[in-house]
Amino acid sequence: MKEAIKSKTLMIRFAILIYNWITNAFVYYGLSLNSTSLSGNKYLNYALVCLIEIPGYTLAWIAMNKLGRKWSLSSSLLLCAVTCVIGGFIDADLTWAVVSLFLIGKLGITISFSVIYTYSAEMIPTTIRSAGVGALSTIARFGAMLAPFVPLLGLYVKPLPLILFGILSLVGGVTAFFLPETLKKKLPDTVEEAERLGKIEDDIEMRSEPFKQS
Repeated sequence: MKEAIKSKTLMIRFAILIYNWITNAFVYYGLSLNSTSLSGNKYLNYALVCLIEIPGYTLAWIAMNKLGRKWSLSSSLLLCAVTCVIGGFIDADLTWAVVSLFLIGKLGITISFSVIYTYSAEMIPTTIRSAGVGALSTIARFGAMLAPFVPLLGLYVKPLPLILFGILSLVGGVTAFFLPETLKKKLPDTVEEAERLGKIEDDIEMRSEPFKQS
């Protein structure tokens, strides 16, 4: 643990992961709760927001193994950002346009939230992997706790919740570009191996399994 704390590289990555975990939880639960504020049938909207998670998890698995972890995380967050911001500025009377963009945003954040679990575990060295992922998951709950209050912002400025989700997702998608790719890389056992991820690829042998338990 002390070696990991002393590593500037790992601390920067951990800071990026902390932000992205909080953002994922905040936007994921925020979109679910904010769905009842959309125009149209609120029960149908909520049902659609829940059902969109099914293709989301499927696409997450495909994207992780085809595009890689980094691109899957970043692109899904950017997708969520774009659709949320556009959805916030569209006329509320265009019900299906707003709902469709909202669903695409929820699809994006579902993919992102699915990817970040595996991605985080593959970046953290074996010596602190369980503690690291556990800490990130715990910290993410702060975002989840704030999510129920976001729809209240719509009482002051109606598009504000979606714009907020979009901005946070945009920052998350950009910061994810600074993380190393872990697809088909050996899980790092030590701090030194974790630091080399994305820097000296030849030092870490390719592996056939996309993820394995430590």
